[in-house]
Formats: sequence, C-alpha cells, structure tokens
Amino acid sequence: MADNETANTPTSGVQPVVSLKIILKVRTPDGMFMHFKIARATPLGKLMQKYCERYILELTNVIFRFNGRRVATTDTAASLHIEDGDSLDAFHSTK
Repeated sequence: MADNETANTPTSGVQPVVSLKIILKVRTPDGMFMHFKIARATPLGKLMQKYCERYILELTNVIFRFNGRRVATTDTAASLHIEDGDSLDAFHSTK
C-alpha cells in the first residue's frame, strides 16, 4: 500500500464529538414534560431547583428518578450517563 492510501485503515485516537449541553426532560406526575437545556457537568440540583420553583414546591418534597435510581442534587448528567433526550421522573410527596 502506498503512503498516501488510507482506505480501510483504522483511525487511532479519534473520539466521537460529545456535546457539552443536552436537552433533558422531566416527566411530571400528571404525565406532562418540562424540557431543560443543561451542561453535562452541571449538578442536577440546579435543574431540580428550577423545576420546584416552577411548581412552587420545596425540593425536599420532590423525588427525582432516572432509570429507577434516585437522583441526588450532586449528580450530573455525565455521572449518571444521561444522554440527550433522556428523561427524569418527578414524584411529588404530600408532606
């Protein structure tokens, strides 16, 4: 093979482009969705607080889950492997 031929040779060190921001949906108890644009490294507590402000709720009265796992305020989209378009479920308690 000549030096300038590169067909069918694997490219080493090439990483897929990963967006720094994603759109994350939050499903409300009534089945509606709120959409948030958030950086993958941002703690999800920021999103959770905005959700609670919108519904006039205390953060202590709302549980957020991703794939059945409770989401902590310190978790990030990157740490939970959340992809663009994924959704969290919000559950409101009646304390």
